[in-house]
Amino acid sequence: MSPAPPASPSTTSLAAHGVPATSAAAASSSSGTDLKPLARISSFLSLCLKDFIALASFFYASPKPRIPISCASPATAQLAMDPPAGEVLGLLALNDDLLSAILILLTLADLGRACESCRAIHRMITSPSFLRRLHQLHPPSLLGLRTFFGSFQLGELPSPAARAVARAADFRFSFLPDPGLWAVRDARAPAPALRLTDDLLADILIRLPALADLGRASAACPTFRRVIASHSFLRRFRALHPRPLLGTVSGRCGPDFLPAQPPHPSAAAARAVAEAADFSCSFLPFPDRWRCRDIRDGRALLSRIPERVAIIPGFYSRRDMPTPRRLQSPADLADDALGDIFLCLDSPADLARASAACASFRRVIMDHGFLRRYHALHPPPLLGILASGFLPAQPPHPSAVAARAFAQADAADFSFSFLPSPHRWRRRDSRDGRFLLSGVPMGRGYRRGDLLWITDLAVCDPVHRRYLLLPAIPVDLAAAVHQPDIVDFEPFLAPAAEDDKDTSFRVICLAQCATKLVLFVFSSGVGRWHAVTFDGWSAMITGNGNPVPTGIGNPASGSELSQRYYAHRCFYWLMHRRNKLLVLNTCGMEFSTAELPQDYTGGEIAIVEAGEGKVGMLSLCSLIPHGTVHLSYAILQNDGVVANQWLSEEVLPLPEKHRYDIVSVAGGYLLLQGIPEGVSLLHLPKNANIGCFSLEVKTLQLEWFCQTSHSILYAELYAGHPPSLSPPSI
Repeated sequence: MSPAPPASPSTTSLAAHGVPATSAAAASSSSGTDLKPLARISSFLSLCLKDFIALASFFYASPKPRIPISCASPATAQLAMDPPAGEVLGLLALNDDLLSAILILLTLADLGRACESCRAIHRMITSPSFLRRLHQLHPPSLLGLRTFFGSFQLGELPSPAARAVARAADFRFSFLPDPGLWAVRDARAPAPALRLTDDLLADILIRLPALADLGRASAACPTFRRVIASHSFLRRFRALHPRPLLGTVSGRCGPDFLPAQPPHPSAAAARAVAEAADFSCSFLPFPDRWRCRDIRDGRALLSRIPERVAIIPGFYSRRDMPTPRRLQSPADLADDALGDIFLCLDSPADLARASAACASFRRVIMDHGFLRRYHALHPPPLLGILASGFLPAQPPHPSAVAARAFAQADAADFSFSFLPSPHRWRRRDSRDGRFLLSGVPMGRGYRRGDLLWITDLAVCDPVHRRYLLLPAIPVDLAAAVHQPDIVDFEPFLAPAAEDDKDTSFRVICLAQCATKLVLFVFSSGVGRWHAVTFDGWSAMITGNGNPVPTGIGNPASGSELSQRYYAHRCFYWLMHRRNKLLVLNTCGMEFSTAELPQDYTGGEIAIVEAGEGKVGMLSLCSLIPHGTVHLSYAILQNDGVVANQWLSEEVLPLPEKHRYDIVSVAGGYLLLQGIPEGVSLLHLPKNANIGCFSLEVKTLQLEWFCQTSHSILYAELYAGHPPSLSPPSI
């Protein structure tokens, strides 16, 4: 039997520090390059975890000896106080893969203690790759339950991990702005998925340092792409993260792009640019006659070689090249070019500042043709509510700044004091900066009969204080209806025809009789009335159809139609006794019907403009057992595959402890009035706080709009641009 080999100095050093000789030998063997089986080291650490942690703590954390100096020989004591650097590194200088394979076998509790032992082990355990492998081998266990009110409920015998989570985590999300307005939609590792606002998402995404990460985030979901592709976000991102160098552009006759190549960090992005961009400018006329002169901010400046100069690849005379004319001022740009530039301004406030910069800018911006194009790309936002006075949007709503300008006394006259005998006029409708008012005969107030046949109508522009008194409906046209048979008479504004002037408009009076509908249409372009009769009304309201659930509308008043909504040059009414929508197409002044969604339960509805020329419907739905209210959103399909069918898009929960009413739709916003629980509109207290909420139809983002102390259910919504960008509409 061969004698045991002598202990190495490394083994002696470990024994001097209180580690058993067998453990020291095993640990010493792990430091060599010829380390054998991994199982030997794994079993060693599993059996001697405490010794392993203590040993690591000694070498990496504390310079003090682990044994009393008096119990050791002088040589051993000196070695314990100052161990050789090579032997320390020889013991724990394991490569990352080997150390990861050892640590992955430990339980979560042991792994936590090992993580606190030294910096090297802490670095390995907290690395994303190690944690990903750990989560695959040790699935997360159930720690507790998050209640509806935001508290974390532990089990009867909670584990130490559950107690740690309960102490460390904030399940009420108090770190969010306005935490009471957020609702948990899902809970999944690593964090609950909340409905983040665009500003909060932008603040998160702006911290991505790499363009590749931002590109992957943009491809993750439509919401991320919409936020990342916005001009304001890209402007902020480029200010924080300067654009990297991607390549060089060279070539005398037609530029060539030479991208960065690996291992340069810009190689991947440069490859994508080389595949997507056309640096040869083949889309230009005679592309072989252009030369690249400068490149900046994604734009290339090229000059054209005169036709009299023969193109020899790589050679031509610089004298024959025309010198590009230097722009002396912005006025040197053509009006069309300036208009195209100003159309890219998203904010009306930026456009107003550009208008005040110089006379040339103001002339281009105030042109009716430009404003028509700008308003088509950037619809006027919702600015306020007209009830007893003008109630503007309040901060932090994005329209608050523009609304403040209209709240000034000299900005607009919403009392219409410029009309003759202003006290006899009543608001009936508003559209495109114009208001339609109806008047009663002089010397008396409103009566029931005055609402069933109106003779005095006026169209006003409150910003520029202009008005137009409309002529009365001619007697021969009025004979189309028997006035005692009229059950409702509704005047409203309609957009002008597409080929009319910007100051043109139309006024429609809908006379609803028992057996027919009659439209009286006034066009400001021709200045006269004409009538359109729809005789199929009786068959439409008595035909076979699904009745609307009880409680919808007010059939006792005689009218079959609900509140009016407008979308894509059509007007919509909900028919009280039928499960249908009445549709008026203003292009041909024709009536038709549309079915309601099959899951419609009878709540208040609003028709809105969805994307791609489609029509959307928002409906209120109350869950009485749960005391919650939500908005259902559906879009009417017209793509030929599922035409004339409603496709449910989303269900939006509303803030709790309120009951809601739909006020109206204007400026791309739906306005809701939220009445606190226990408050009656019939007996409002003097200090009542009624909140108004706006829902942006494009993004389905709910925001607080303003606060009032009175009901606004029958108010008018005002949407418009700043006064400086609002030319006369009459």
